Amino acid sequence: MHKESFERGSPLAKEGEENMLVTSKVWNAALGQMVTVTTNMNVKMKSAVASYSNLANVAKHAGDGRVTLDTKHLYVCNGTTWLCQGHIELDDEMLNVLIQEIS
Repeated sequence: MHKESFERGSPLAKEGEENMLVTSKVWNAALGQMVTVTTNMNVKMKSAVASYSNLANVAKHAGDGRVTLDTKHLYVCNGTTWLCQGHIELDDEMLNVLIQEIS
């Protein structure tokens, strides 16, 4: 998990996005085990959700990033599934911005 993986001002990111390293676990048949894969992805933050189970109820597009309010974990969508990127520190101002749409 990459807590501080945002690369501010990256030339790869479009307006309103941040370029970040996104990690996931995948099965490597040749090794016969799970391995961690890290991918560079442009992430656009969306409104927060109450919990992980609420992610099933929101539209998901590759690069969407959402925080779960119960655990304060960042989840990034790869286009088909939500990948947990671990706990992130949120100040009160950022938290208020992320919950505006769900209250």
